[in-house]
Parts: sequence; structure tokens; C-alpha cells
Amino acid sequence: MQRRVRLGLLGRTWQSPLAGGLLCLFLLVGTAGAGPGQEKAEPSKSGDAPLPAPQKEHDKPTEETNAKELAQGAGKAAAGKTATGAGSKTGTTKAVVAVLETLEKSLSKVRTVETDFTQTKVLKLFKKPIVLKGHMFLAFPDRLAWHVATPIRYSLVLDKEELSQWDEDTDEVQRISLASNPTFKTVSQQIRKWFSGKYTVLVKEYDVTVEAKEPELRLAFVPRAGTLARKALRKVSVTFAADRAYVRTIRFEDTTGDESTLAFTNTKVDQPIPKSAWQPRRGDK
Repeated sequence: MQRRVRLGLLGRTWQSPLAGGLLCLFLLVGTAGAGPGQEKAEPSKSGDAPLPAPQKEHDKPTEETNAKELAQGAGKAAAGKTATGAGSKTGTTKAVVAVLETLEKSLSKVRTVETDFTQTKVLKLFKKPIVLKGHMFLAFPDRLAWHVATPIRYSLVLDKEELSQWDEDTDEVQRISLASNPTFKTVSQQIRKWFSGKYTVLVKEYDVTVEAKEPELRLAFVPRAGTLARKALRKVSVTFAADRAYVRTIRFEDTTGDESTLAFTNTKVDQPIPKSAWQPRRGDK
């Protein structure tokens, strides 16, 4: 069964399996908000799915820009101010920045993660929650495989500079080059940040608070006013395992009132990952 799912980030409709896996999740965590007036996406010459219009040069994020903004935020925190500016009643405090830095240092030691997942989506369009289950593999810094097993079979693989997706209805693999598509590249960077624990770079876009410390650390990320994330997201909550070696749950609340929760179980850290994990069509060698 398939439904046409409106993906706001790309400003157009993709044919996708119902609640079709990680691309739907990308919209919640990426720089969403494209709407009327956006340039129309042109079909790719390779025959794959149509690709989004390239970003304008001045819109592209750069490492230099990120480093500069982080340095500015750290300077304010060191002065005893919030990361959003002096005198602000909201923002990421110096104490929370310290928590993020400690957490990032701990998670940076992890090289691979293998886990089962359950994604529960509560959508206003449906009376009952949509529940997807499957398996996820991560190999830092640039590989992620997302395999949905039930109620539909769908796979998405991020392998360095290429995104591949497959679903059993079409039994076709679509491949997209991230190097030539800045929009997809930005989105892939966002999702990697959520799973890798590189949260200090998100301070410039989100106000971060500690919702709980024991028995498990839970952080809340609220998009700051004026950011593109604010147009799509109301809040993101991330809960970590007791040893803080990996993420246990991620909960997204969007501005329409829809919610999506990812729960991870049977997690294995720093164990060998089979080569077949990086194949979008399961069973390929």
C-alpha cells in the first residue's frame, strides 16, 4: 500500500511507501520550510527520482561559518551569558553547554552502532498510530543504513556521498549523489548529528535544556526564533542510555501537532558490521 507523502523540505510530493522511512524523518530534523515560490525540481538525467533545485551559494553552510558561530556562542557562555545572547530569558546556559561537551566527548569514542528500532508516528491524518520496525546500522563518520522490516519493507542507505533507497513495491534502487545535491547533503548532515551526539553545533539553532539527569539523561532541543527548523519543529527530546554510550530514544514534535518517536533496543556498540548492511536491497551481496 502506498500513499503520496508531502515532503515540505523539497516543496513537492514524492511517491513513497506509507510513512516511508528515514526520508520522512529527515524532514523533521532538517532545514525544512520550503513552500510556494520555491524553484521547481528538475528530473535527473540518470532516470532517478527528480532532484531538488540547488541551494543558492550564499545559503550553503560552511565549516568556517559553523566554527565562527560556535566560537561566538562559547564566548558568551564563558562570560556567564546564554548562548542566545546577553540578558536573554531563554537559551542554552553555560551549564548545559558543559553537559553537551562532555556528552559529545563520550560519544565521539563510538565507531559503530547496530540496533533494532521502533518508530511510532502519531499523525492527525490517522486515528491510530503508525508503527514501523526494523534495523539500523551506523559507522561513523559517514555511513548509516536504515532498514524497515514491517509493516512495509523499505531501506535507505547513506554511504559517504551517496544516498540510496529501495522499497519492495517497486523493487528498484534509487541513487542520489549528495555531492551534486546540496539540499540532500544538508539533510544527511543533520540526521548524522542527531545520531552521532554532535550536539554542540546545534546550539546556534536550538535552545537546549536538561529535562532529566537520572536514571537516564534526557535533553530537550527547541528551535530558536528565526531559524528554518522553527518552521517545522516544535521540540526534539533525546534520551541516552545510562552509560551515555548511545541514544535510546528520539522524539520529534512538529508544528502541526504530529509526533514521531524512535526507540532503540538490543543496541550493540563497536561490533563488526556485515557488508550486507550497506546494501539498500536486502539480500544483495
